[in-house]
Amino acid sequence: MRNEPIPHEVRGIDLLAYYALCYIYRLYKDKAIDRTAGTNMKQSLLRAYESANRTKDKYDFIWAKLGQSARDYAMNPTKETADTFYARVYNLNDDWRNERNKGMVKDVPWEEMEDK
Repeated sequence: MRNEPIPHEVRGIDLLAYYALCYIYRLYKDKAIDRTAGTNMKQSLLRAYESANRTKDKYDFIWAKLGQSARDYAMNPTKETADTFYARVYNLNDDWRNERNKGMVKDVPWEEMEDK
């Protein structure tokens, strides 16, 4: 922060947090805020940073599962892999089709259904 270059490996949320800390430090150095206000701002930033990282990790996991399902379907385009891919896209359980079909027809023989 003392005229040092930003590390090249810093990206995304970490880069935003770095800039925010630089801004807080600048405000303190210019005497625009006191130490207590600066500490409160840093604590607020830390909570937001941790929350953003949790959200990022959650969506990284979802995208990884979705990507794997897409690759599986590309290599083996079957109904089962298509169902798995569909379940990942809409964040459904793997047995979504069975759950959906359970409530559609109960206690009705298929022969009666075909006659109607």
